[in-house]
Amino acid sequence: MSPLSSHALIACVALVIILGVYLVYGAPSRPDR
Repeated sequence: MSPLSSHALIACVALVIILGVYLVYGAPSRPDR
């Protein structure tokens, strides 16, 4: 396995997790109709 591929995979996973947390924490804060 290439170190670059592993790094890209980790970055992708981290981005998805951050996005999920951002949405979960931002949903209740925002006024939902």
